[in-house]
Amino acid sequence: RPADPVKRPTFKRAKSSKVVAEEDDLEIDEKNEVDEEIITEGRVGWEVYRYYMTSIGFVSCIVFTLVTLVNLAVLLGTNLWLGKWGSSNENSAAGLEPLIHTNNYWIMTYFAWVLAGGVTLAGAIGLSMVFMAQRGSRYLHAAMLRPLVRAPMSFFDVTSSGKVVNRFSHDINSVDFELPLQFINMLFISSMAISIFVLCIIATLWFFAIIIPLGLAYYWLGGFFLVSSRELKRLDSAARSPMYAHFGETLAGLVTIRAFNDTDRLAIQATTLLDRSQTTGYLTNMTNRWLQIMIDQLSTLTLGFVCLMAVVQRSESGAQYFAIILSQIGVLTIIMSRVLSTACQIQTSIVSVERVREYANLTPEARD
Repeated sequence: RPADPVKRPTFKRAKSSKVVAEEDDLEIDEKNEVDEEIITEGRVGWEVYRYYMTSIGFVSCIVFTLVTLVNLAVLLGTNLWLGKWGSSNENSAAGLEPLIHTNNYWIMTYFAWVLAGGVTLAGAIGLSMVFMAQRGSRYLHAAMLRPLVRAPMSFFDVTSSGKVVNRFSHDINSVDFELPLQFINMLFISSMAISIFVLCIIATLWFFAIIIPLGLAYYWLGGFFLVSSRELKRLDSAARSPMYAHFGETLAGLVTIRAFNDTDRLAIQATTLLDRSQTTGYLTNMTNRWLQIMIDQLSTLTLGFVCLMAVVQRSESGAQYFAIILSQIGVLTIIMSRVLSTACQIQTSIVSVERVREYANLTPEARD
């Protein structure tokens, strides 16, 4: 009599009887995966900024800074020219001084100021995207790839493919695309904010009474927001590795998975990992909304103080500058929100450079 064949339990039967156990295993595996991912804490060190500046070139950084200062001077000159134009028309209408220049003169000169601002901004965009971004991305990609292909096998035994793919996809994308655009946005909006504040000081020196506590408030607000935003960026970068690793392992073992009819379980795991990798995105949106509310309050206080000074000093000179300030201070909320959020985005995106630098410092198994 032949022996009865041993019935091997299929994955389908195991799945129906051990759903809870498999979910626990998934949670344990994911926790181990995130624990293995090195998540640094605290402020990004200045050596990371210096490393990024080295990758894009110090000469390019100096030129970019000079272009930023020129753009600031052009924006301030445009506002001062509008104030001078308004003062000239007011004095001519009151008979205090003769009409020397026609409106065409003022309009064409104002157009020249605007054109100069556009040229400097376009120059900054071209310098950042064409030279700085490309040079930096090539340098960082090569710096990370070179020691990685020469790393010992022990490194790949303890490092999942998802972590490597995460560095070469998400982090390199931040270096290629996000950081250059953030520097451009910081150039433009910070120049606009500084020009508005300088114009407020020119209109009334009493603005010094509020600009110091206002600057301290913005500094505290930005620092408080940055701590949460930076850590959320690090958690987001680390949470992507299990998802990439699971996708690569599933793709490599697709034939075996289909043979054992276990696609449903792997699909549930992939969906769970995807959902958990998106958790930090919700928290990031909430922190951005909180920042917007706080900036709205500070901008409202600034607008109220400027209106009060305009009423108190209505008999003094500088009314034309108050008119320009009141026309532009309405967008101060948007400008300051962009300044703080972009500054924080730069400091959170620089985390990608920190992660690239981690692999660039790997000890190779063999030298060139």
